[in-house]
Amino acid sequence: MSLLRVACVASHPSPNQRDLFATMARHPKLDFHVYYQEVVAPSHSQWKLPPLAAHEHRLPGVAGGGWLVRWQWNWGFPPAEDFDVWIVYTLHYSPAGQYLMRWHLRRVPWIFWGEGLRPLPGRWRPVAQSAFASALSKSNHIAAIGTDAERDYPRRFPAVPVTPVGYCVDAAPFAAARRARPPDARFAFLFCGQLIRRKGIDLILAAFDRMVQDRLPVRLILLGAGEEAAPCLAALSEEAKALVDARGFVDPPDLPAHFAEADALLLPSRQEGWGVVVNQAIGAGLAVICSDAVGASGLVIPGRNGYRVPVDDGAALEAAMRELVIRPELAATMGAESQAIAAAWTPETGAERWARLLNEVARSATTS
Repeated sequence: MSLLRVACVASHPSPNQRDLFATMARHPKLDFHVYYQEVVAPSHSQWKLPPLAAHEHRLPGVAGGGWLVRWQWNWGFPPAEDFDVWIVYTLHYSPAGQYLMRWHLRRVPWIFWGEGLRPLPGRWRPVAQSAFASALSKSNHIAAIGTDAERDYPRRFPAVPVTPVGYCVDAAPFAAARRARPPDARFAFLFCGQLIRRKGIDLILAAFDRMVQDRLPVRLILLGAGEEAAPCLAALSEEAKALVDARGFVDPPDLPAHFAEADALLLPSRQEGWGVVVNQAIGAGLAVICSDAVGASGLVIPGRNGYRVPVDDGAALEAAMRELVIRPELAATMGAESQAIAAAWTPETGAERWARLLNEVARSATTS
């Protein structure tokens, strides 16, 4: 049986997606290649980028800042017919992505893989967003990342089949780093990401300060950077400041050791397309408290491995945090459940789901 030839076009390498792509390249039924528009880290990140593997390719092109997001213009795409199915990974704002979806792939089946469209302010930006996104109507299938995308894309493009396909992460290093919680230790909450209001860092700090004032045995580990948190940090009581450990940006390979110090992850985002830190946290055996605006909230089963709280609800966030602190044995039980859930979200399981979807799309295109 011949291998299914698959090309994926992505804007840039991401540590987590590279784990999945490498697994897909090793899949016995796929001949998989990924083409990057840029080989750089996002502007908000300090990732270190290892050399590209044999299945990874850099497209020639130029890039810069843009009105909506960063844009790229590329050339040198391989002939569309060289592959049986293409994956277009979140390129709808890119001029090269528009060319790819509207012209280059018009004779071959392709899947758009992306998070939901983030609401944009103003009068004209939403209009432009819809115009760019209209190219998705030409796809054979949409692989939706996160709960918002799963709801939104069928409404926007009713004629295009939609399948939920979230991110899968190699959480083995997080599980390996996990260690037993010392007796009588302070309950350690962890936040990992940009220290910005969209991520709910202001809600976390306010709830944490109130818990410290009530003499609860807590501490807070912050991994990430962002100036938006500075006023909230400055407003903390002196007692709370002494219990906040702000460590700045941590390179992805070093994250497991930091997660191993925590008891629970906090992610009360006001908007979050997915949230890979949820994958990492469940792999690390942590309880998770996230908002219902987090795309990966489906990995959190309320009462089993954590809590989902309403978006922008600081009181609900604090109540969930207090419940775990008061009942640390519950957090330990939830952490064990998290690791069981994580087993379904590895690069290997993700590659199998992709192989099934890609074959389904290829067969449908052949018979239509």
